Amino acid sequence: HEEIFWSLFAVDMEHVIDQQPIESWDSFPLFQLLNDYLRLHDTLSNGRFHQQLRDTFAPLVIRYVDLMESCIAQSIHKGFEKENWKSKT
Repeated sequence: HEEIFWSLFAVDMEHVIDQQPIESWDSFPLFQLLNDYLRLHDTLSNGRFHQQLRDTFAPLVIRYVDLMESCIAQSIHKGFEKENWKSKT
């Protein structure tokens, strides 16, 4: 019964995620909550819905990590541009 419930939930979840803007991270708390629950559940861990959840959120996670990497690189680059390197001689 659990897998049936989660398969029905998955349809609505994917519909909502598809409607979110590409750069929206509002659904991450939902992913974390569901993934933590499913990961610790005896029968649902690595089950069909758990895999579907990971597959659904993988592109969002990859985009988020890429964006964070880019932002960090830009911050470091801007910080180095502001540095004033002087010789102590």
